Amino acid sequence: MDVTQQNLRSLIHETDRAFDLLIKHPSSADYTAKYESAKRALEEYLCVMRQALQKKAKCR
Repeated sequence: MDVTQQNLRSLIHETDRAFDLLIKHPSSADYTAKYESAKRALEEYLCVMRQALQKKAKCR
């Protein structure tokens, strides 16, 4: 497994874990912030990966 897949799996795992905690404690501001942070990190990573794939496709 390459580094990209490892990073993606790690970010998905962190987002899932934060979401599970938020579901168990829906009124927690701390868990809400942790989930939003994990979700944002995942979205940013996916955006960077999409941009890299688009660049790669244009070069072909």
